[in-house]
Amino acid sequence: MILKDKMYSMPTWSKDLFLNRWCDYIELLCIEGKDGLVSKDDIIEMLSVGTEERGSDSHATISDKIVQQVNSMFEQIEYRYNTVSDYYPFIYEDGCLYLQENLNEKHLQYICVLVCSNIKFLDKSSSTKMALYFEEYCIHFFKYLVSKDAEVYLFGTSREGDKFTGNLRSRLGQLAECFGARTTRELDEDPQFDVPAGDEGIDLVAFNKLDTASHIPIAVGQCTCSYTKWVDKQKDISREFWRYKITPLPPYTEYMFVPFFCRNATGKFEHPTTITTCLIDRLRLLKLLELHEDILDDIDNGYQMMLIGICCGDEFKQKIEDLLATKNVITGAQTSGHDDQKLPTTE
Repeated sequence: MILKDKMYSMPTWSKDLFLNRWCDYIELLCIEGKDGLVSKDDIIEMLSVGTEERGSDSHATISDKIVQQVNSMFEQIEYRYNTVSDYYPFIYEDGCLYLQENLNEKHLQYICVLVCSNIKFLDKSSSTKMALYFEEYCIHFFKYLVSKDAEVYLFGTSREGDKFTGNLRSRLGQLAECFGARTTRELDEDPQFDVPAGDEGIDLVAFNKLDTASHIPIAVGQCTCSYTKWVDKQKDISREFWRYKITPLPPYTEYMFVPFFCRNATGKFEHPTTITTCLIDRLRLLKLLELHEDILDDIDNGYQMMLIGICCGDEFKQKIEDLLATKNVITGAQTSGHDDQKLPTTE
């Protein structure tokens, strides 16, 4: 559920380093709030609380800084509105962000990914469910980034019907076998892999099993909803990290999936020197949807709405349902076999 006390307490993130995180917060406020509207003045007022007690000169300087920061946030929001307009569930006009009155399944994709970006404001169980769902969500896009002949699987937290089963050591052995390789002696002798859960950093895997020999084409993916950890998590899927676990291991493509924007208002990456993988941020997820709208056929909108209700609350869900112009978007789980018993779990 959304922790409203936490959500309506002023975040302490850097307004310079985490500009996109602030924009995600503003967008979530726009959905969560009763009016479906957030303005520049609203955010300036929120950020100005407590500054009035300082001296007049100091207060003026701080106020100018706050206005500048909020202007930057809304420039970023305007960039989003202009760049992904078909999927953007908001309208930006004259310094105000409005929730659209007629939503569709494209807007729902944006909202789901937005919630994944804001798991900080969910209780622990709900944040875990959304993080696990983001892994499931990204596999639809991963399939379009690798060869059409590749076998594509989830390797993250074990789920019913997965290709890779058993404890971590067993699943790593199965993964190595898929690669025509084996686990290393170091891994075989290390007791830390005798655990029921874990993925050692790989959430998605693709490979072309051309024959039974080693050195086949491989791609791996890591999916994370953490604004603060994604940069360091890139090393968890690096060949340098994995060559001590599986051998022989050819060079392979590394993908990092994140549900948030990593761009400035010109569309360039904010911090390009921190990127060491093929980074698939929110913009690229939406661009892939634009290029391959058939991805939408594989995404269960009914399941998405059910998950939103469980993780964000009935009020949040109802607001979205009331605005969905096409009601069959939400008529229950469709073809993917999802039901209430198959929601991501924290176990």
